[in-house]
Amino acid sequence: MFGTIGKIAHASRYIIDCLFRASYYSSKTLLRNTWKTICPKKNQTVDERIAAHTTQVHHLLATFNQFKAAQKRVTLERRRNSHLWRPKTGLSNRLNLHDLNQVLRIDIENRSAHVQGTTTMFDLVEETLKFGLIPKVVPELRGITVGGAISGLAVESSSFKYGLFHCSVTEMEVLTGEGKIRVCTKENKNKELFFGLPNSFGSLGYVLSAKVDLVAAKPYVQLEHRKFSDAQSYFNALRKLCLKKEHDFIDGAIFPNDNMVITLAKFVDTAPYESNYRPEKIYYKSIQERDKDYLTTSDYIWRWDTDSFWSTEIDGKPTVLQNPLFRRTLGKALLRSDRMKRLGDIITDLQANIIEPFQDPKNIDRREKLIQDIGFSIEKCEAFYEWYKRKIGVLPIFICPINNPQPDECYPLWDLKYDDIACDFGFFGSKSTSFDPTDGHYNRMIEEKTDKIGGKKSLYSQSFFDRETFERLYHGGNRYSRLKATYDPQGIFPTHYEKCVQNH
Repeated sequence: MFGTIGKIAHASRYIIDCLFRASYYSSKTLLRNTWKTICPKKNQTVDERIAAHTTQVHHLLATFNQFKAAQKRVTLERRRNSHLWRPKTGLSNRLNLHDLNQVLRIDIENRSAHVQGTTTMFDLVEETLKFGLIPKVVPELRGITVGGAISGLAVESSSFKYGLFHCSVTEMEVLTGEGKIRVCTKENKNKELFFGLPNSFGSLGYVLSAKVDLVAAKPYVQLEHRKFSDAQSYFNALRKLCLKKEHDFIDGAIFPNDNMVITLAKFVDTAPYESNYRPEKIYYKSIQERDKDYLTTSDYIWRWDTDSFWSTEIDGKPTVLQNPLFRRTLGKALLRSDRMKRLGDIITDLQANIIEPFQDPKNIDRREKLIQDIGFSIEKCEAFYEWYKRKIGVLPIFICPINNPQPDECYPLWDLKYDDIACDFGFFGSKSTSFDPTDGHYNRMIEEKTDKIGGKKSLYSQSFFDRETFERLYHGGNRYSRLKATYDPQGIFPTHYEKCVQNH
């Protein structure tokens, strides 16, 4: 009896806590949006924005050098809407770059944007679309920052033409562990840092600003969803379509029962109708049901954002986050990936702390999160998919082809080997397990298989490599140690391994 009372009390406390968290996020968003409406930001000139940026960098450098003089190791203060899918522990000395969040200049003639490092992709695109332009590659979740997309890698449906996001960056202003601000380009004296920063995750320095290439956009995007039922035909067709380069965007998804979709998209001036997958309808379901579709360019760019692909379902079953009435109640301000991620965490807490305590311990469904992106040469995709389907089986899978637009250029911390087209596999789910979920049994299996067949895993989520394997896969001899010795000789920032595996 007392055991049951204790469980009820425990559950009640979590219900109250979860309701408070949900109402807090909703109220905070409402207040922020109301404040923006009542007190909009003053429009600054380009010169004023550049001057303000210079002042911000000066103050930031002074703070950093205080830490450095005290021989304190430093990491970055994580934003509340971070898209890193791993815990962060360890260091308490944190640099706050949150205010470096402005688009400084749009150069229409040269199709380039000069933007601060923690500017979100949403804010960057909102500004560039005013001039009929967008970045060459726009990561699909609106809260991803420019600096995060460079140092942590980012892919999207234009990557079959333009590569990863950092391939369209032409200049970076970086705070290094030396306590210096270095401006890096492909040709200047800091070019080694320019090529070394992608996939370094802040272990060499932090991007304070960057210049990003833009391309022309039209008002609408036309989508065509082609269906396949076997992996060989699917990946052969994907490669051929990418090499033709007849479209502006290509990506796809693999659903249960070998239901495979390639989505081809291109800019158009007009559309017979406009679909909208933000309020109630759900994008990933539409690509299985429809053959063609039309979206505004903005809605196309953020089509995956609301549900973070399919993160609003668990084991193929929709959660309350997909309920139309619930979504209408939330309103558009909360229907975005960073907010939905927090609400998803609340649902997970409810499951773990209310439902499971009343279950027989033998029947509790322990689940291991599988949130990863893996890259392969397209010739190896069929073999990996067939293995994954047999051994892991968590579907859907996001499929995004990647090209290397400058094959002679080498980014040493991300040297995925492929001839013409590579392919990103994105997993965003969880798997029932009899093992301790924190031990990463299935994640380790994926890491080992990826290594065995010559793929490469992105490091934004949890990793389980031992140090020797990690350095073999990502450091390629002494390339990273040379960069670290040059740009952070005192080890002020955590190492690459500490950042990506030990979660510092």
